[in-house]
Amino acid sequence: MDKKTFTSLDELDVPRLPYKVIVESGVHGVQRMRLIWLKEHYPQQTREMMVNNELEQHLKDTERRFRETKARIMDELMEQRHLLTRSDVMEAHPEITDQDRYFGMKQCEADAERMAIEQVVESF
Repeated sequence: MDKKTFTSLDELDVPRLPYKVIVESGVHGVQRMRLIWLKEHYPQQTREMMVNNELEQHLKDTERRFRETKARIMDELMEQRHLLTRSDVMEAHPEITDQDRYFGMKQCEADAERMAIEQVVESF
């Protein structure tokens, strides 16, 4: 009996799909959230995007838009909450300490992320 070992999947005679299959365990972060949301709310469109090899690019675009939206929202929140380190803001609000500013910035970041998820990940 001669045992043949395979060094790659290419050597197997397994039929391949004409598109890339994307599953939740294969993506992370925002892309994973978007994929799960799409599958739950638009399963047919998600399958069509996958078959047309558009899903991977869509997930990358979603992550890019998420980062841009989060940065924009964070800038707006920092301005609204007077957390910028500009001298005019610091003079106008001397009661805000560096520690208050740091914790406020962390809260702004969390709020911006939550808002960006609602705007980008959970929309169609």
